[in-house]
Amino acid sequence: MNYYLKSVLLCLASAILFWMAWPPHNLGWISFIAFVPLLQIQDYSKNKLISTGIYRLLIYCSLLLWNIFTTWWVWKASPGGSVAAIAFNALFMSVIWWAFDSLSKRTGSLLSFTFLISFWMSYELLHLNWEITWPWLVLGNVFANNIILIQWYEYTGHLGGSVWVLVVNVLLFLCLKNFNAKPVFYKKTAIAFSIIIIPIVLSSLITVLHKTGNEPTGSLAAHALVIQPNLDPYTEKFSDTGNELSSGEQLNRMLRMAEEKITEQTAFVILPETALQGNLKEPELEQESLIKMVRDFVKLHPYAAVITGADTYTATPSRETETARQNREQGLFFDYYNTALKIDTSSHLEIYHKSRLVPGVEKLPYPKIFGGLVKLLQLDAQAGGLGSQKEASVFTHHNIKLAPLICYESIFGGYVQGFVKKDANVLICITNDGWWGNTDGYKQHLSYGRLRAIEFRKDFLQCANTGISAYINTRGEIISQTEWWKQEVLEIDFNANNTKTFYSEFGDYIGWIGAVISLSILVWVIAIRMGFRNK
Repeated sequence: MNYYLKSVLLCLASAILFWMAWPPHNLGWISFIAFVPLLQIQDYSKNKLISTGIYRLLIYCSLLLWNIFTTWWVWKASPGGSVAAIAFNALFMSVIWWAFDSLSKRTGSLLSFTFLISFWMSYELLHLNWEITWPWLVLGNVFANNIILIQWYEYTGHLGGSVWVLVVNVLLFLCLKNFNAKPVFYKKTAIAFSIIIIPIVLSSLITVLHKTGNEPTGSLAAHALVIQPNLDPYTEKFSDTGNELSSGEQLNRMLRMAEEKITEQTAFVILPETALQGNLKEPELEQESLIKMVRDFVKLHPYAAVITGADTYTATPSRETETARQNREQGLFFDYYNTALKIDTSSHLEIYHKSRLVPGVEKLPYPKIFGGLVKLLQLDAQAGGLGSQKEASVFTHHNIKLAPLICYESIFGGYVQGFVKKDANVLICITNDGWWGNTDGYKQHLSYGRLRAIEFRKDFLQCANTGISAYINTRGEIISQTEWWKQEVLEIDFNANNTKTFYSEFGDYIGWIGAVISLSILVWVIAIRMGFRNK
């Protein structure tokens, strides 16, 4: 078998291994070998057994297939957006491997492997913070359904899992490469298995301590109702035909469901993303009929607060944000928001605007750069972007402080840190995961919530319009959940606590360390090359 055919098979093997490892499968440990085939292809390139051009093409194809196999379901909600997201994400990943290949041909293995790991961490950090963001495939997410392995995420966050995957893959590749040199092989194998086993043992010890210890610091018990109305997002909730249920009918369904289960001890009634639908005007929300309906509900149940999603907007005489859109007839600038509201018997409404917006669907990345493209292609003005707020804010009720995450904000550990820094003692996520149908998408989204629960040691409540609603405890265990495509009320007794983990204090520090290391290596290599040229 020639090396080109071997490389093609290795390319396919890597993609298939990552698909097998990724949630909703419970085989995250397979990721420990998923990069080994790509490292072997790179070794062929380094030894000139295949051309650099073929190497780069195969790397891109493998990473593209990994993206397709694990996130193809995005197509159901946004065909054009899914093609762009998958193609460009694979390209960003490929650049790391191309740079690694180039460096490995000029420097020693230790430096080049260090660069591969640190550059990948830099990429993941960038993906968590820039506007072309799509961190769904952060490597550390692969263990979301293997929580017994990753209780130490409270110290490192999910980026620690990414380093774990990368380091083990490199070590196992070196084991295979040195298979015939037995002393070296045994040494590297021992190191590789130590790197695998030690974090697992540590995780098991942490699990035992959490199970046998007392409730976390400042725990407050509370009862909540999570309402899953099961409104089809394409026909009942939103529709191009105008046959969807009215916003009042939708809200009535949810309030009736809550009425059947609410008790005097219910502190929170949680409704999903955009439960109050129809563009409610800020700051005149109290005038809106849907708000009045919720107000009437909480008057009957004064102990409870309703946490709900809503479509809202503001209108101002001048442009105050880059996302504001002008209506020339009215002479006003409008900003539209994906909003979370807290409504109780007080006169004050608490408001949070979603800030981690989905690129292309809710936000046009870097509008100064890409704004002309929207006009040129006559894209929907919605692509210009929803409004957002600059920093996290929490909702407070009965001394419990909620982090009101909206939709895929729950996959951004570093962003969730901002809520915990403001003393949020329980995490909730309101979402609408029915856009993707009965695919892996909504299952992956729920599983990532388990990572946030572990990282911050906070109970995590997810309320989905359609998808899965669930209660996850501080160990990342799913205590209760609804079924897919079922109208259901989830009754939850949860604990709010004031525990601050190492990760909640320092966030994605591992990504920053990776960025510093990779930048230092690049500067050093450039300096060395320039020195040789000057000579």
